[in-house]
Amino acid sequence: MRVLVIEDDDDVTMLYRLALERAGHQVRTAGTGREGLAAAVEDEVDLVVLDGMLPDIDGLEVLSALQADPATAETPVVMASARVGSADQRAALAAGASAYVLKPFDPAALVDVVAQVTGRDPSSSSSRLAEAADAGTGHRRAPVVIWPDGRGPGTGGGGGARGRATNGHGTADAATPHRHDESSLARVLALAFDAIVSIDDEQRIVAFNKGAEDMFGYLAEEVLGKPLGVLMPERFTYVHQEHVRSFAEGRESGRLMGGQRFVYARRRDGSEFPAEASITKLEIDGRSVLTAILRDATERQRTEVELRTRAEQQAAVADLGLRAITAPSLDALLDDAVRTLQRVLGVDLVKLALLDPGTQELMLTAGCGWASGAVGQVRCNAGPDTLAGISLERDEPVVFADLHDDPRFRPDQLLLDHGVMSGVHVTIRGRVRPVGLVGVYTRERRAFTDDDVHVVQAIANVVASGVLRDAHERRLRSFLDAAPDATLVVDPAGRIVSANAQSEVLFGYTRDELQRMSVDELVPDGARARHASYRRAFEEEKRARAMGEGVELVARRRDGSTVPVDIMLRPFDTDEGAFVVAAVRDITDRRRTETAREAFLHAVSHELRTPLTAVLGFASILDEHHGDRLDEQPRHLVSRIRASATKLDRLLTDLLDLDRLGRGVLAAQRREAELHDLVHHAVEGLPLDGRQLIVRVEPADLTAEVDRAQVERIVENLVVNAVRHTPKGSRIEVVATPSTNGVMIRVDDDGPGVPPELRDQIFEPFRRSEATTAPGTGIGLSLVARFAELHGGRAWVEDRPGGGASFRVVLAS
Repeated sequence: MRVLVIEDDDDVTMLYRLALERAGHQVRTAGTGREGLAAAVEDEVDLVVLDGMLPDIDGLEVLSALQADPATAETPVVMASARVGSADQRAALAAGASAYVLKPFDPAALVDVVAQVTGRDPSSSSSRLAEAADAGTGHRRAPVVIWPDGRGPGTGGGGGARGRATNGHGTADAATPHRHDESSLARVLALAFDAIVSIDDEQRIVAFNKGAEDMFGYLAEEVLGKPLGVLMPERFTYVHQEHVRSFAEGRESGRLMGGQRFVYARRRDGSEFPAEASITKLEIDGRSVLTAILRDATERQRTEVELRTRAEQQAAVADLGLRAITAPSLDALLDDAVRTLQRVLGVDLVKLALLDPGTQELMLTAGCGWASGAVGQVRCNAGPDTLAGISLERDEPVVFADLHDDPRFRPDQLLLDHGVMSGVHVTIRGRVRPVGLVGVYTRERRAFTDDDVHVVQAIANVVASGVLRDAHERRLRSFLDAAPDATLVVDPAGRIVSANAQSEVLFGYTRDELQRMSVDELVPDGARARHASYRRAFEEEKRARAMGEGVELVARRRDGSTVPVDIMLRPFDTDEGAFVVAAVRDITDRRRTETAREAFLHAVSHELRTPLTAVLGFASILDEHHGDRLDEQPRHLVSRIRASATKLDRLLTDLLDLDRLGRGVLAAQRREAELHDLVHHAVEGLPLDGRQLIVRVEPADLTAEVDRAQVERIVENLVVNAVRHTPKGSRIEVVATPSTNGVMIRVDDDGPGVPPELRDQIFEPFRRSEATTAPGTGIGLSLVARFAELHGGRAWVEDRPGGGASFRVVLAS
C-alpha cells in the first residue's frame, strides 16, 4: 500500500518510514503541507499520515484541502498530532480525518492504526488500541487513537483505500514542478480575480491576467516580455529578483513571498501598494514558469494600523486614569490629559476649558498648540450661538468638519485665529451640569470617527474625576472614577445608583443614562435568566466574591455589541437596604492573551512531543528488533532511554493538564468503568525500583461513573509519589472500595509520613516540603486534588496505622 507521510521533523519522518516499510508499505514523504498536497495527487497514494502542525500551513488546512480535491477526497487520513485538546481532536475528525493519534506513541502500533483505517488487517490488535484510547492523557505505551464515532478503533476503520480521481501524470518528487496544460492555465488566469503574473527563467513576464491588469493599470500587451521589475518599486527590485531566483533554484514548489509581511508593488501611475503574494513553480511544455498570485492588501494594512492605533489609544486612556490617582494636583492632571490627547489623536491643538464656579465664565485652563500666553489667560466665548455654548447646552459631543461653514454655530474667533478647520467638542460633566469642555482641533480637514470621540470622552471623564471634589459624593465619585475597572453601585431592586467613568467607556452609556437603568439591561438577552439566578444566589449568601464563578460572563454595550468581563461583587448594608458594588473588568485582552498562550502551549507541546516520539520510537525499534543482538549493558541503556522518555512524557502531560485546569477548560468525561481493570492498567509498567506493590479492589466487580483517564492519573501519581518517598524494599498498597457517595481510592505506604502542618500544602501546585530530598516537581499531587474536585470529591492525607502515609481520594458518583 502507498502511504504518504506529511511531517516536518526528519527524525519522526524516518521513524514512520522504518515502521511502515517494515510492514510492507511503500512510503512517500513530504516536509510541508503544500508539498504534501501536491504529492497526494501526483502519487495516487492509498493513505496519508498527517502531522497536525506544519511550517507553512496548518494540518487542518491540509486536511480540508485534501477533502475538497476530488482526486484525494476519498483518501483516508490519519492525523498524528501533539495537540491533546478535545477541541483540536473534534475539529480534525469533523474535517474528515479517519483517526486522530496523539504523539508520542509506539511506531509499531502506527501500523495497526493504518491497517484498521484501511481494513487491510482485520486481526490487528484493536483491543490494545482501545485500551490506549481509554487511557486519555495518562501513561501510554500504545498510541491514543480517537475515531470519528468516539468509541476507539473497531475491526475495520475505512473499508479499504478509497477510489479517487487521477491526474494522469504518475508519480513525481515533491520538488518537481506541477505540470499543467497551457490552455487550461490560460483559462484559470482569465477567470481569477487576483492578479496572476507568470515569468520565465529570465524573470520576464509571459502571462498577465485580467486581475493583474485591474490591479496594476497595465494592459497585458504593455508588459508581456518586460522584466518583472516594471511591477516593483525600484528600491525593492534587487531584493525581489534575488528572492525569485533563490526560489527558482530551490526544491520548493510553492512559497509565500515576504513571509508574514507584505511585499510592495508599483502601479502604472507610479503609486505603490502593499500586497499579499505567493509564488508557485510550474512546468509548461518542458520549460519552467514561475507564477505569482497577488492580492491588494491596502485595506488590510489600513485596518491593522487602525486596530493598533485604537489599542494604543485605549492603553493611553487607561494609563491616564491610573496616573490620575497619584497626580500631585488638578493642574498636573489637566496638563497630562491635553498632552495625552494630542499624542494619541495626532491633532494640532487641544483645549481644556473649565467653567469658573463663581462667574460661570469658560476659561482656557490647559491646552497644547496655542499662542504663548493664551493658556490660563483667555476667556472662551460660550454664548448661546457659539460652538462652546452649544456644546455645554447639549451636553453631548459636537463634531464639525469645517469651522467656517457649519450652520449650527457662528465661528469661534480664537479658533479662527489659530487656523482651525475641523474638531471635536466633548463636555466635562459635573454632578448636575457640565463644568467645562475638551476640544481637539486640526488645521487640515479631518473626519473624526466615533472612536476618536470616545477617546476624547474617556479623557474628559478622567478629567471630571479630578474636577469634581465636593463633599462625600464628590470624594466617592473621584474614587470610583480612579478605579481601573468599570464600577457600578446597585440598589436592592437591581437599579444602578452610581457608575464611574470607566463604566461609560466600557458600556457606551453616559453616567446619567446608567443611573436610570436596571443592571439587567447590561446583560445580553440570552443570558438574563442566568444573570437573575446569579443575583438571587448572591442575595442568599452575601459575601465578597466573583459573580458566576467558573462561568464566562458577557456584558452588553449600548450599541448591542458584547464584551467578555469578570465581575467582582461586594455587599454593603445601609439604612435604605443592602446595596452591592460591582467591579466589572473588560477581559478582552486577557482572553486574547489566553488564546496566544494556548497557541504557544500547542507549539511547545508539538516541539517537545515530536522529538520525544522519535526517542521512544527509536528505543522501541532497538529493543524489539535488535534486542537479542545487544549485550546486557546496551540493552540496559535502551531500557533507561525508554524509561526517561516516558518520565518526560508524564511530566509534560502534567504541566499541560495543570495549565488547562487553571484555565477551566478541562472537565471530567464520565462513563462506566470497572475499577479492577482501571487500577491495574494505571499501575502497569510503573517504575517501582525495588518496592512491593499490592493492588486490591473490593469487591472485584466494583464499577463507577468516572473519567477513566483522570482516575488513572490519580492512581499513577499517588503511586509515583509513594515510590519517591519510601526506601527500597518498602510496601505500597493500592485499595479501591465503595464509599458513601461513590468510591474511595487509597494508596498506603510505610515511609516517613506527612507532618500535619504540611498536609494541606502538598496538594498545592509546586509546593514541596523543604525537608524532603526526594525528586519531583510538586505537580503530581496538585493534579490528584484537581481531578478529584472535577469528580465532585476531594483528596487528603492522613497517618497510616503502624506508620507511614495514607493518601485518600473520594470520587462522587
